[in-house]
Amino acid sequence: MVNANKYNILLIIGSSGIGGGEKVFYSLLKYLNKDKYSIFVACPPGGAMIDNFKEHAQEVRTFNFMNWLNPCTIISLKRYMKEKRISMVHTHMYNADFMGTIAARLSGVPVRICTVHGYNFTVTGQRDLQSVRNRFFSFIYRAVYILAGNVIAVCRALEKDLVTRRGIKVPKNIITVIYNGIDYAEMESNGANAVANSIIDSGSQLIGVISGFDRVKGHRVLLKAIPAVTSRHPNVKFLLVGDGKDRDKVEMLAVRDGITKNIVFMGVVRNVSSVILACDFIVLPSLYEGFPLVVLEAMFLGKPVVATRVGGVPEIVQEDVTGYLVPPNDYVGLSKAIIKMLDDKALASRMGVRAKELMREKFGDRFKAQEMVREMETFYQSLLCSTKEMPA
Repeated sequence: MVNANKYNILLIIGSSGIGGGEKVFYSLLKYLNKDKYSIFVACPPGGAMIDNFKEHAQEVRTFNFMNWLNPCTIISLKRYMKEKRISMVHTHMYNADFMGTIAARLSGVPVRICTVHGYNFTVTGQRDLQSVRNRFFSFIYRAVYILAGNVIAVCRALEKDLVTRRGIKVPKNIITVIYNGIDYAEMESNGANAVANSIIDSGSQLIGVISGFDRVKGHRVLLKAIPAVTSRHPNVKFLLVGDGKDRDKVEMLAVRDGITKNIVFMGVVRNVSSVILACDFIVLPSLYEGFPLVVLEAMFLGKPVVATRVGGVPEIVQEDVTGYLVPPNDYVGLSKAIIKMLDDKALASRMGVRAKELMREKFGDRFKAQEMVREMETFYQSLLCSTKEMPA
């Protein structure tokens, strides 16, 4: 049922699984002002987050986002926008950006926004048809953001990439930076539980690696770093949390390299807080990143971070204060930073305390989910008012 006193907005996301972008999307749904907006959601079917989306949306409709060139999905989205008299479309993830923006233009939706969560169409060293495809789309993919007319970048690094990468460039004046935020209350209420008990051995040190298994997340680089770490700290265990298309390959490489006794493949864990709290510190070996939630979560819970100096990571991790930063694809530098953290538990503990202080005191609400949504609503209102679009 359409409410005549609210704006009807459609939020579209290209995944309904569990990941950083999906968690940001869920926070947006959860904290948007329901007195101002009737919120409709479009997402792929079958994901673990769909029930969460339904908790805070007026309606969730599923579409096929597997092939972002699918004309049937674009036509179906256009019809849905017309049916619900949508005033604003806000897309997340590139497949949704592309199809959602085209459908919005075709249906005459006056306000169109794309949120850029990461570096789209990156080339990660492979020499195959996929790399050729990525190079081509890397050159042209930003045209969809110009078509949308409004872009949100989740950190300054992504803003810079959009306006400077070789190829079609997004005008800086259509980009607004709104940092990702985490749900402080949810993080605290989850707390520690028994999720890690089965893998904690007496005397072992635990390192958390929490991300989806995609080549750009750097798991293969981490595997190369592990032998140097375990030669000095044989009881260390790396807890690899998540799933994805590269997991099978990473598991095969771990077997080949004889390092499986130091790795636990935990799969998807809903209560990430419990894993973070069980670990000595968190490692993020990504080749590319946007503004990763796991870094915010680790720091909020008082854990230092060893991460690559990519994307928005340097915008939150302070070198030698809350963690260590190393170049991407540098397994030697990564192993040295991990060993340095393991060698000095007192230093790691101080870094964790400092990280917690920064998140809760110096940064205040800056990286809080509610603050992210407040900034988003201000942005929404400025666009809706400028188009003189009236509630449906």
